[in-house]
Amino acid sequence: MEALLAAGKIQKENFNKAHQISVKESINSIVTEVDVASEQCIMDLIRKHFPDHNLLGEESGLIDNRSDFTWVIDPLDGTSNYAAGIPWFGVLIAVFKEKEPVAAGAYLPMQDIVYFAEKGKGCFIKNIKVTLKTVSLHESLFAFSTDFTADEHELETGISWYKYVLKNVRNVRSTNS
Repeated sequence: MEALLAAGKIQKENFNKAHQISVKESINSIVTEVDVASEQCIMDLIRKHFPDHNLLGEESGLIDNRSDFTWVIDPLDGTSNYAAGIPWFGVLIAVFKEKEPVAAGAYLPMQDIVYFAEKGKGCFIKNIKVTLKTVSLHESLFAFSTDFTADEHELETGISWYKYVLKNVRNVRSTNS
């Protein structure tokens, strides 16, 4: 929780400012100095409390300490939104014991909303336990996003999935993050 909030604070403080933007793998995959600063902040806090755990950061890759525990970090999910001044972005952190997720959190700093789930304890939004009800696909609001690809097969696959979703859900939203 401490790491989610600390990274979110960095993002809020730097929102709607000019950013240094670099392209990673393709034009739809960018990174800013805020991604890097957020990831460093998160990793420093995790190392402080769990110095022997593995860390897998979107920007820095894997730090393998041969631990059973691995922290997976997306320091700024929705970088494209963030860089464009759209307030739909967040911090994502999960921890796995071997291959099994044991806890995960998401923080939306502009809305000040924390989502948190822990194995065996349930999921929470703003510290309120979420009770999920089963609904049919037709009753669902569905989030779907696809990004640039030069691969025609991948593009056609994405479009066919999108068509299926459109025919089978109540509404679709596409926001990137």
